[in-house]
Amino acid sequence: MCNCDRRQCCPIRSRGMGLGRSLNVEKQDRIDELKRLIERHRYHIRMLETILRMLDNDSIPVDAIQKIKDDVEYYIDSCQDPDFEENEFLYDDLDLDDIRERALKIHSEDAFLSSGAKSSPYGLSPAVLF
Repeated sequence: MCNCDRRQCCPIRSRGMGLGRSLNVEKQDRIDELKRLIERHRYHIRMLETILRMLDNDSIPVDAIQKIKDDVEYYIDSCQDPDFEENEFLYDDLDLDDIRERALKIHSEDAFLSSGAKSSPYGLSPAVLF
């Protein structure tokens, strides 16, 4: 083996250098894909935890949860399959955003009223009016 640093002199060395770069690109692509999967898993965990809290508070009927059960199980079983297609609208039928917003509004109004503020004659707290 020669000690030169030029690629023209050693075609084997130049091929080896390119191989290392492609492996790094492949590794980085795999890392990016795994990060994306982790973020999707975290999203589903947050949504399922929200649903669980809502069930505990009787904010959502059990029948509504039964509607998404098959899609959630499909996600769990198949999310890493190469031909997997995720249902982006999985939680839309549950109106979790609307329920969460209403719960936050009620919670913030309760906290405001318990702090000694009075509501207006129209049933709205003073903070809502301004």
